[in-house]
Amino acid sequence: MAKILLVDDDHELCQLYKIRLEEAGYQISTVYDGEDALKKIQEKKPDLIILDLMLPKISGIEVLKKLKQDKKFQTIPIIIFSALDNQQDKVKIADSYLIKSKTLPQKLIGEIERLLK
Repeated sequence: MAKILLVDDDHELCQLYKIRLEEAGYQISTVYDGEDALKKIQEKKPDLIILDLMLPKISGIEVLKKLKQDKKFQTIPIIIFSALDNQQDKVKIADSYLIKSKTLPQKLIGEIERLLK
């Protein structure tokens, strides 16, 4: 069972997607800010990360940069899952970029499956 870390400051969205992703057979952990995300990644090394850009304490872009610069974590696939529709060019180092308002849970699950193969 793949371990996924969902990082988003929207608690309701996290709970909704946690349920959907668990139903799809994934083990989901959630954190709500960039600082906790980095701690959790150090502790548990997830198989995939779903990361919002607008986070308290440390932004999603900073989290992404730190992970991609660290040899221990740079191979973890990262899906940017953001409300921002105009940031794709700024986060090319992410493995995928999905816009919340345009992404149904099935599309997110499909992207997870693609990246975990």
